[in-house]
Amino acid sequence: MHRLVACSMNTNQVRICIPVCERVLNELAQAITRAARAAEIIEIRLDCLADPEFELRQIAALVRSLEQPVIMTFRPGFCFNSFAGLEPRYLFTS
Repeated sequence: MHRLVACSMNTNQVRICIPVCERVLNELAQAITRAARAAEIIEIRLDCLADPEFELRQIAALVRSLEQPVIMTFRPGFCFNSFAGLEPRYLFTS
């Protein structure tokens, strides 16, 4: 069963989601490891990365190594994101 399906099956359960927002990949990996100790869901803020387009494969590998469900967000500029580059149309395809 896919992790997303398992997570959404019980809608009455409260879960702890920890957002992770770092500028460089190695710091992101460390923050994800720390968050995984307490989080039931991890939010990875891609807009915080200095250059997310060149690190997507490495981020995907990090996500696959986790047991928790992951929410990946790329907040647009009007939501006060940290990324100064162009906002991508999409980041991952499955």
